[in-house]
Amino acid sequence: MTTSGEPFVEASADVAAAARIGAGTRVWHQAQVAADVEIGTGCTLGKSCYIGSGSRIGDNVKIGNHADIFGAQIDDDVMISPQAVLTEDRAPRATRPDGQRQGLGDWTSTPVIVRCGATVGAGARVAPGAEIGPYALVGIGAVVLRDVAAHALVLGNPARAVGWVCGCAGTLDGRLQCPRCGRAYELAADLLTEIQPRPVTRCRPPADSAGWVASPRMTQVWLPSAEYYATLPKQIASAGVIFRDAEGRVLLVEPTYGAETWEIPGGGLDEGESPWAGARREIKEELGFDLLPGRLLVVDWVPPQPDGRPALTNNLFGGVLDADQIAGLRLADGELKRSKFAIRAEAADMLRPHMARRVAVCLDVVDTDRTAYLENGFDPLGPGEIS
Repeated sequence: MTTSGEPFVEASADVAAAARIGAGTRVWHQAQVAADVEIGTGCTLGKSCYIGSGSRIGDNVKIGNHADIFGAQIDDDVMISPQAVLTEDRAPRATRPDGQRQGLGDWTSTPVIVRCGATVGAGARVAPGAEIGPYALVGIGAVVLRDVAAHALVLGNPARAVGWVCGCAGTLDGRLQCPRCGRAYELAADLLTEIQPRPVTRCRPPADSAGWVASPRMTQVWLPSAEYYATLPKQIASAGVIFRDAEGRVLLVEPTYGAETWEIPGGGLDEGESPWAGARREIKEELGFDLLPGRLLVVDWVPPQPDGRPALTNNLFGGVLDADQIAGLRLADGELKRSKFAIRAEAADMLRPHMARRVAVCLDVVDTDRTAYLENGFDPLGPGEIS
């Protein structure tokens, strides 16, 4: 996420007049930014870091204290840790063969490239021309002499690949799964890609990309498309509320459809609506007042039905109505015919079997701190257990 507003430059920082710094970027104490430097939005430049001429830095980049960046090209969301050094001169000398001090035209810049989301660890050194792939992680003190693959974890001197890391920086296990966030990956031809990738909308050079290198070596970042999401399985969800009165009876409502069919207040969720928000909306639409649902009591997953209905997840919340609220009930015209408070045994007879099972479990847990998980109204762990 980028940050709006003017860049902030602390008074002791030395920023060349010709340097271009994006909105919301913060340049802290004694940092030095040379001319011909472009820095994106929302970045942080730590104390005493150095950004050399020719450097191009994307959005949301964090550069740690005392880090030195010599002409590097850095994509969005990159972390350069404290005291890391990114070099650019393959054959550094102080003087020319004639003994004179070298000038700008006496050496060739071969910049380091750091791709989107990568991390360069504290005290690491990166040789000129090395490219660090997307979401790679260079360990503390590593000396990088060659390219680092996307998502690779490299350690040591010289740096060598010892594993793979997730986009969240968690180290993948032997099955290429992340124990921190649960993402899963697959490896083919030394290219690690996410099996169920998350949306990626950035990972790009700055808007003014003059001088940026379009490397043929590491440009394969998985960018999911709308077509991918269209292939994912679809499920629907609903939300309901188990309202009780002062005597512990359960509020039931009779819809206008069906013969002698009783339900609890609730209904299907709208697209993008949370279960809690859906329950609140249904209360207002069906009962006529704006009341916050209580805590979640039961989640009941119902498998796909033979008539083509997809799998359904029911979310049931609790609630208590006082005498004034009960007197103020206004059933939705054209949707509900009547309401009734029923004791547990009576509710079991009035409700359809699957709904009666859900309500019974709600009443079992309502006075505890537990939330039960059911499948089609039954506990998958077996009788006598509450998931």
